[in-house]
Amino acid sequence: IQGLEIAGEVDLSKKIESHTGLAFSTYRILNVWCPFATFHALLAIPEAGLFVPFHLVVESRGKETSVTVVNPDWLANIVDRIGFRMLAKNVCAKLRRALSTLEASDATRKESRAIFAKS
Repeated sequence: IQGLEIAGEVDLSKKIESHTGLAFSTYRILNVWCPFATFHALLAIPEAGLFVPFHLVVESRGKETSVTVVNPDWLANIVDRIGFRMLAKNVCAKLRRALSTLEASDATRKESRAIFAKS
């Protein structure tokens, strides 16, 4: 969606259960990225790899599913380099549109919510 791709996925709930034997609600971390924007950011600042791909959390509790992602603009304030700021703006706009699409498709069910963490 929006030129974003899932680079990887971790089913944290299954990992917790396999390591501890304790059940946990569905909790997945998706590594989301925009390949060309990431390429440009890494050319400008190789350390940007610490922050990309961006993590998106999908959590289910009962009938409700939430999707949470850290605002890439916030990360751009930490990594104050033009290449990373450009990546953050690009991905931020794409994530907002993708989350809006998700909210619109689930609006009738009211069982999910998308959160764009700004902290």
